[in-house]
Amino acid sequence: MIILCRNKTKGGEAQVINIDKLNGKIAENRLTREKLAKAMGISARGLSLKLKKGIFNNIEIEKLVQILKIENPMEIFFENFMS
Repeated sequence: MIILCRNKTKGGEAQVINIDKLNGKIAENRLTREKLAKAMGISARGLSLKLKKGIFNNIEIEKLVQILKIENPMEIFFENFMS
């Protein structure tokens, strides 16, 4: 089963993924997008598009959590469900 998380910014719709926090975790781990993409097994272009669109499936989210050592994934991937 694939779960999509969408980061919609058009029409004033709320974001599901907090891209700023995700980018912060990437920087905190001193990774470039290219290195992160390689660790995830996808192309750098693919990762860039996913970050731009805010669409990740559950396997990709699990990889991000593991690679970036994210302790509370809900803060990044399901931010609106926590408030």
